[in-house]
Amino acid sequence: MKILKQFILSALSFIAIFIISEVFIRTTRLASVLPNEFYEDIGRGRRRNLDYVYFNEGFGIGKFNEYRYIGKPRPPQKSRNTVRCILLGDSNVESFQVFERDYFGVIAEKYLKGKYPNKEFEFLNFGRSGFDIADMYAYQIILADNFNPDFYLYMISSGDLEPQYRDPLRPKTIIENDSLKIKFDPDPKELKEFKKTKYLEQHSTILNMAANGLKKIRTVPIFSILLDKVYLWFMREESVKTVEADLNTKLEISPVTERIIKSLDTDKVIIVNRGLQELPREFRDLCIGHGLMYFDLSEKFINMKAQGVDPNRWDITNMTGHWNQKAHEVIGKELGVIVSNLIDHERISDTTMNK
Repeated sequence: MKILKQFILSALSFIAIFIISEVFIRTTRLASVLPNEFYEDIGRGRRRNLDYVYFNEGFGIGKFNEYRYIGKPRPPQKSRNTVRCILLGDSNVESFQVFERDYFGVIAEKYLKGKYPNKEFEFLNFGRSGFDIADMYAYQIILADNFNPDFYLYMISSGDLEPQYRDPLRPKTIIENDSLKIKFDPDPKELKEFKKTKYLEQHSTILNMAANGLKKIRTVPIFSILLDKVYLWFMREESVKTVEADLNTKLEISPVTERIIKSLDTDKVIIVNRGLQELPREFRDLCIGHGLMYFDLSEKFINMKAQGVDPNRWDITNMTGHWNQKAHEVIGKELGVIVSNLIDHERISDTTMNK
């Protein structure tokens, strides 16, 4: 009887501590619940109307809007005097690490509004963590096309050029019967697992943190977690060798990537190298040969480093990772200049804007 009593008291204490901790974390916004949901059109995507908190390299508080992307909700229809740009890319574009006011898309909007006060400008953040070029294309066709943009900005680095099909719950861009197609055939086992665990992770920050910890253990080398920077010291020399080898290797362009580039609208799509180095010559030649607008941000990042400002360094947390606020400022202004030049050269006009 005494043992049973102790067990019940321990269980009640655990539940009380769990609830108090959950309320404290939610109130102070120290962490977020699972931000994902499964949809019949885009598969695993961001949850509608969900606040999020991100604290790792930088610190960001934001919200996924009713249309399932970060930022001010913009309905699919837009006014005649609005210039709308869709931003496609990976986690650097999604940018959990900064507040909305510091986001490069918002900075680009302000730059352009100051130059053209009679027009409205919208940069919609369709970036998603882990996206490569095949994911971006599928996202454009399935979701972004519904928002009637004037331009699509594919923000790509060298690591995004090869389709990886990392997420079994997302649509895949493939070649079938000699045609480029978007195939959505989610893995039944993965979908069942997601649906089984999502409820608890969507409603508990603690359980979501625990699930993220388990995922990290499965995907990140254990010594990297335990040794942190010491592990990086040992791996740095090998990483440098790998980068040098990649730069000297001729790129074999994936057939899917080639078909994607050749299918993109040359009047609307802008390819932007968002990496620290130039993209492989073979890929640049493919884009330019197809007539796509092509811009390179790598020189801007090199100039920042030459001035003693690392675009990926977060001094406040002593970490290196995604773009910091200084990088967002540079990128936002540069994208503003790109769109401004297109306006001045009449790539955008009152006759080409959507009603």
